[in-house]
Amino acid sequence: VNSNFQLLASARRNNAEPVLPMLFYTCAIEPLDTIFSHISLFEVEDFKRLITGRELLISTWIPLFGKTVFRPQERCPSGGEKCFSTRTRMHYSWVDFRNYSSSHMGTRFPLRACSLGLRGISSEEDYKKLCPSCVKFSSGYIEYFQGLFWDSLPYIFKLNGWMRLVD
Repeated sequence: VNSNFQLLASARRNNAEPVLPMLFYTCAIEPLDTIFSHISLFEVEDFKRLITGRELLISTWIPLFGKTVFRPQERCPSGGEKCFSTRTRMHYSWVDFRNYSSSHMGTRFPLRACSLGLRGISSEEDYKKLCPSCVKFSSGYIEYFQGLFWDSLPYIFKLNGWMRLVD
């Protein structure tokens, strides 16, 4: 963990712009106590980027992932009430932060959630209640969300877009 913060500080000092969005993200998903213990490594503006980016991940991107993947606003294409109610409950559970410990919170951040896939972000019991159509659609929506999130990652931390970072 400490090395990620050191890498970010070093990348910032050395203008290694193409790696900044991912390093900011990697640091932002750490528990707040860990982030604040590394405050001395950063300029004030970069620390603000880290905290405001984290807040944006929590307030916007985690709920957007849940809505995109679980689609509680759509009925089940096969007409299954059990599937629809399971997706709705899974969505509610996804966006309800009251029961999260800081260690459990890490699985809710977008890139980790995308890498886990639908089976990895749901209980086995819930997964079995989903119809094959919803599993297929949700898996496709995870891929869609991952591309959308990746394209937006630099902007979450108020950095230049990918094309300008690489130039």
